[in-house]
Amino acid sequence: MKILTEVLNKFAFEDIQSFAKEGKAESVQLDYKKDFQTDEKMAQLITAFANTRGGVIVIGIGENRSNGTPISWDGIEDGRHEERVAQIMSGIHPVPAFEVYKTNAVNNRVFVLIRVFEGDETPYYPHNDSNLWIRTGSIKKSVEIASPEMAELLYKKAEKATLARKQNEKLATFNYDCYLVNREKEKKREAVEEASRLQIKEKPIEKNKTILEVLFQPYFPHKDFVKPQNTEQIIQDSYASNAVYSFPIRDMWESVDNGMIFFKDIDELICQQVFANGLICSSHEISRTTKRGRETHLGWLTGELFITLKGAKTYWRDLVIKVL
Repeated sequence: MKILTEVLNKFAFEDIQSFAKEGKAESVQLDYKKDFQTDEKMAQLITAFANTRGGVIVIGIGENRSNGTPISWDGIEDGRHEERVAQIMSGIHPVPAFEVYKTNAVNNRVFVLIRVFEGDETPYYPHNDSNLWIRTGSIKKSVEIASPEMAELLYKKAEKATLARKQNEKLATFNYDCYLVNREKEKKREAVEEASRLQIKEKPIEKNKTILEVLFQPYFPHKDFVKPQNTEQIIQDSYASNAVYSFPIRDMWESVDNGMIFFKDIDELICQQVFANGLICSSHEISRTTKRGRETHLGWLTGELFITLKGAKTYWRDLVIKVL
């Protein structure tokens, strides 16, 4: 069961028990608590998640202090736990993005799941606490005070994320432009050769195109989730299509430094790019030649956007699963 990647409200009490029995140890993004700690301790834990990579806290599972694996999964007594979490969050500045979910009750026992998202307004810290807390990945000391160097990184995290996203976009644009220029040269040469063979006047290359470009990427583009050359199999497994469009295209992809690219400009222009750090970019000609000339319809645009989102969702899910 992929508790880090699935929607929390799909889990029942029995699902969490089954998950605990799998014996998955705590990690940078996963923490077990037999019951709620004090508000102060919970705030430290939550800010540590927000300051690091985000993650899920499962309340109602007791852990082995030596290796972080579950040793009990009885849940906690049912109550107004969502209000308790909201109260804890109000004592954090700024308030991080979070989700809280309480499972169905069995014998008046429930599990409480808290998902804390990686923050985009770092650093996060509890009120009346001058320390900045981070996750360490260590079982015995999962939360610690950030070093001066780490604190400086947290203050600059949003700025660095903005620069990383811009760099990603530049790389995607550079790849697209390179392939487009090379294809235009090929089409020019093909047009000259055809005109010479048929002894007719060379036809101008059509320029009137409407391109829909869709680009998604993580807010924090971390280092590559997988090696760029290993993204091809994930691409092939993420296929989604309708009568308008397919994403990702099931065809020959080529390697680029940061991932994979598919480019075709014969009957229509299609350029799809997938980076190992999570960026997805789709550029597709959505204008069509009709009796009235070149046209673009809203239905084509929305249909293509839906399929791109669907394929991107599957790709990201599989990408994250590879890491976990």
